[in-house]
Amino acid sequence: AAKSVKQVYSVLPIYDRIVSTLLSVGVSKLLDACTFSLGVPVGPMLAKPTKGVSEILDKFQDTEFTCEYKYDGERAQ
Repeated sequence: AAKSVKQVYSVLPIYDRIVSTLLSVGVSKLLDACTFSLGVPVGPMLAKPTKGVSEILDKFQDTEFTCEYKYDGERAQ
C-alpha cells in the first residue's frame, strides 16, 4: 500500500485527492484511478544521486528507461 501511495504521489502530489480516491476505490485500484492531471506539476525531477552511470544501468536492468545529459551530470528515469 505504501509503495502504491508513493508512486501515485509522484504523478498526482495532492494528498486530498489521493486520500479521497483511496477511500472510494481502495488501494488495489489506486494506481488506475489517480493519474496525471492537467495543471498539476509532477515530481520526476526528484532524483537520487548516484556514483556513476554503472549504478544507473544496474538499477534499471531489464527495464526501459530514458536518459538525458545535464550540465552537472546525467539523469535517468
